[in-house]
Amino acid sequence: MELPCDVDDWLEKKGVRILAQFSLTKSENWSHRHQQGAWFDLEGLNAWGRVTFWPDGKADMEVLDVKTGETKFYWAGKTLCDNDLAEWLSALDVANVR
Repeated sequence: MELPCDVDDWLEKKGVRILAQFSLTKSENWSHRHQQGAWFDLEGLNAWGRVTFWPDGKADMEVLDVKTGETKFYWAGKTLCDNDLAEWLSALDVANVR
C-alpha cells in the first residue's frame, strides 16, 4: 500500500500541536502497514480517533466522543491524502475541546 503522504512524517510536522493533547498508540504491525494493514489511535480526554490503513491503499478514519460514544467523524474506504488527514485531525481537535 502506498500512501500519498508519509503518515509518520505528516503527524510529526503538521500534527505536532494537537499531538501534545493526545496519547498516540500504533498497532504492533505499524512498520508493515503497507503489506498487512495497520492502525493508529489518538486518545484525548473527550475524544478518541483512529485511522486504519488497508493493504489495498484505502483508509478508514473515525472520531468518537469518549463519554457518549457518539461518532463525530467517519470516513470509510477512502484513498488517503494530506487534506483528509488534516480534516480528521481538525474533527478530533474540535471533539476533544469542551
